[in-house]
Amino acid sequence: MKKILLFISLTLFGITSFSQIYDIGLGYTSSSILYGDLGYIAANNFGFYLELGTEVPEGVKSQNDNGNVNWEEIPEDQISTDFYYTVYNFAAGYKLNSFFLGGILGFAPKTTYQSYNENIQFGNDGTLYKTASTNEAKFNAGIKAKYFYPLGGNNVFVSLGLKATIIEGLGVALGVSF
Repeated sequence: MKKILLFISLTLFGITSFSQIYDIGLGYTSSSILYGDLGYIAANNFGFYLELGTEVPEGVKSQNDNGNVNWEEIPEDQISTDFYYTVYNFAAGYKLNSFFLGGILGFAPKTTYQSYNENIQFGNDGTLYKTASTNEAKFNAGIKAKYFYPLGGNNVFVSLGLKATIIEGLGVALGVSF
């Protein structure tokens, strides 16, 4: 896996050395996932994007986490079980005039966490104890579109993005390109 990531990094670095547009953006999806994207579009108008996104959960651990409680130790005090995804995407596509259109492939590890009421088990102030486990990952795929709006004549653009993926749903992004 490390060799593959190194190969991809070196390949992308080589392509970015001759790139004509660098793009940095921040977006939000209908699945409450906040994501950032970093992209570049080469002189031949072929472009790549890397995206990283996560849903911001209530919290995974409280200050009272002593690491001694496992998943099944106090199930009668369990208040809730929830999960969130951390999404890693790669997009590739083509820019025509001011528009970029590409496909997205990625994966998303699912982190499950459980909340417990400590008041019964530990006799303290009743704060929540949260424990987490990453136990599966899902495949992600979708489409990405961006529009580059020029700001003055200095090759600086505002990028407006839309995407739709299996896990994240619909998303919008705002960025700056240079």
